[in-house]
Amino acid sequence: MKQHNQPRKSMASSQITPHSGDLNVQDQQHSLFADRLFLRLKWPLFQPLSNTKVLDFDEAGEPHWTPLFGAAPGQHHAIVSEPVTDPPRTRMTVVLDPVDTWEYWQDADIFDQRPAPLTLENKDGGAVTLGQFVTEVHAYIAALRDLLLEAMATDTDNDIQYYFSGCQGPTRSDAAEENEPQFGVFLVDSQMTNMDEWWENVVGWVREG
Repeated sequence: MKQHNQPRKSMASSQITPHSGDLNVQDQQHSLFADRLFLRLKWPLFQPLSNTKVLDFDEAGEPHWTPLFGAAPGQHHAIVSEPVTDPPRTRMTVVLDPVDTWEYWQDADIFDQRPAPLTLENKDGGAVTLGQFVTEVHAYIAALRDLLLEAMATDTDNDIQYYFSGCQGPTRSDAAEENEPQFGVFLVDSQMTNMDEWWENVVGWVREG
């Protein structure tokens, strides 16, 4: 597994190029995915959804972790209703990148046997929200657990924890030309990364904006 020094951002994030006097052009090269919202999540992928938390700061600027989902809808964190893309979209597809790009599919020439992408869609015209994304992607990844462990050559005897680390997808301008933009979910794990240091770094990244 490749170890990342910071949360994985959409491919657009590294493609932003200053364009003098043309903010609209620069804006179109930004990530379609709401990276800044998801950077605040501590989302353990194979634990109950109730363990997913959001990084908040108190009045003194001290960080603390708040549950994303409460016991009732009215008790959920405010960001559950935020759109996961900018501009908002009613439909998108998601794959688990370590499984989708596993060398085995190419080596065995069986690309068509890869797990189908997850489709998130709101036929009522509503935007795909953060709460919807986390809930549906969580269930999708849980079903791929055995494939993930095999793809990452994980020792199942070890108590390794996997967390969401980011999502890679198209830029806003590229997405405008796609009816159904696809996003790849990336992970960070406790075997390759010191998680205490990881969350300390996350606090710093969120403070920096």
